[in-house]
Amino acid sequence: MISKSEGTSWDGATGYVQDVCKAADDIESPKSTAILLCGMKGMFEGIKELAAEVGIPEDKVMSNF
Repeated sequence: MISKSEGTSWDGATGYVQDVCKAADDIESPKSTAILLCGMKGMFEGIKELAAEVGIPEDKVMSNF
C-alpha cells in the first residue's frame, strides 16, 4: 500500500493506512492479530485507536519507536 499513486504503476490500495484499514471490515480473529508499524506517530495513533475498536489487544500493537 502507498499513500499516493500518481506517477506510478501501482494498482493496489492507496491512501493513509489508518483510513484503508478502517474501510476493510474483515479482521477474522482480532484477539490473535498483531500489528507492527513503522512510520509516523500520527499513523501509529490512528491504527492503535482502530485496533482497540475492533478488539485487537493493545499489547499486540507495536511500533519502531
